[in-house]
Amino acid sequence: MKKLGIVIQGTTFMKSMMPLAIFANSVGVLPVLLLYRFRKGKTHDNLDHDRVYEIMKCMDLKFEAFIVSDENDALRIIRKEKISNVVCQDAQHHGKVFCKTHGLNVFSISVFFDTLHYANRLRRNHLKYEVEPRPDVLYFPDVRFRDDFFRLFPDYDVRHKSIGSPLYDHKLFIEEREYEKSVLFLCGPQHMLSKTLQYDFESFAKHCIKNNITFYMKTRPKTPWKFQDSFVTDNVKVIRGEAGFPYTSLDMILNTDLHISSYSTSVVESEHFGKQCINLDTIQKNNAEYGFDAVKDDFNFHDVYNSELCKTVNEKVQDTYYSFVDDTRKHQEVENITFSSNNSKRILEDLVSFASRK
Repeated sequence: MKKLGIVIQGTTFMKSMMPLAIFANSVGVLPVLLLYRFRKGKTHDNLDHDRVYEIMKCMDLKFEAFIVSDENDALRIIRKEKISNVVCQDAQHHGKVFCKTHGLNVFSISVFFDTLHYANRLRRNHLKYEVEPRPDVLYFPDVRFRDDFFRLFPDYDVRHKSIGSPLYDHKLFIEEREYEKSVLFLCGPQHMLSKTLQYDFESFAKHCIKNNITFYMKTRPKTPWKFQDSFVTDNVKVIRGEAGFPYTSLDMILNTDLHISSYSTSVVESEHFGKQCINLDTIQKNNAEYGFDAVKDDFNFHDVYNSELCKTVNEKVQDTYYSFVDDTRKHQEVENITFSSNNSKRILEDLVSFASRK
């Protein structure tokens, strides 16, 4: 295989795709980047094309790049450039046009709960697999996500591998910094928390600020968080936007004492790197945001949210924080990621092997 189309539809898609683009040359592949001009309906996620070029050029990598409008435009470039292999994040959802194209090998990178949401929607809507386009190979981050995917939708007949996630490889490009004492809060929907827990959490934020524990808050465009106390609002360090590469959330997770979120994929990422976290429990709400509801109730990840590394709380956030920071035990990372041995290279090598057999 000479060329590999790598589809990057927005800044958040850089999390799964950029490590593959960066390590492609090392396995004899020329990455052809198909960069979307804009993210339809999510302008906050639009790609900075110049930054993508800069990342690749600074690493002295051989690549080609095209700016495309949508899937059909990307397919036009794929045909024009005679590309027979393409990799896409959750191609069964984000790359259906590619999956329907005869003669094109489509490789799908599973992105944690996003992939489970796809299987869960098939299950909930009683959709028949036969009418759903599928990739040639679906790469899961680990066997837990694979097993839960097929538990949710056992009729989904697709080749699959569980050999890691490119998202973990971002660690290779993250500068380790020393924070004296610090907490990261990854905002979720505030209305999903009880008023009591919101008050308790805000009291903890105030405690951090008054005791020189830096409190970082990474916001989400659609779910801004509002503190009642202006002192807290004025003194938290707000992080807006997403760098994509290396991606901001992981950078902050690895460079703070612990992070706090609510039924987020970040807990799985934190676990992978042996980092501690607090999960804020949610309440039952009418018309609740589907994703959070499904992670809590439909997926088999309850043990991840209640483990040595993560505690789910309804109260006493401050006590939980100190139970973690006072714990002197060292928690090991799941794997030792290096430039010569990492998830992206394993996926690329498997991808090349598959394509050569076709």
